[in-house]
Amino acid sequence: MRNTSADRSDEFGVRRVSPAGGTSLRFMYRGCTPLTRYYRFLSTCPEIPEDHLCAVLSRKAGTDALLVVPAADPGRTIALGSTHPYRPGVARVSESNRPG
Repeated sequence: MRNTSADRSDEFGVRRVSPAGGTSLRFMYRGCTPLTRYYRFLSTCPEIPEDHLCAVLSRKAGTDALLVVPAADPGRTIALGSTHPYRPGVARVSESNRPG
């Protein structure tokens, strides 16, 4: 899925997480400040905790993890989100993003 930001300055894509997304998630996490890591992931570790990464990459039925990637660099993750079913055909989206 390809989208444009609200101010139309940047195009980005949204796709489901797959095991191949682990590398880009690690880079995104490393790029976060300790404070951002704490607020978004409840951890200040410089590396994403392996159990958290495994949980994201192997989502349970009923939720999907999503990667937000810039259209110009689809190999780079700029945000991690997830969907939670609300009712048939409707899902709530939540996110954990890298500010700036």
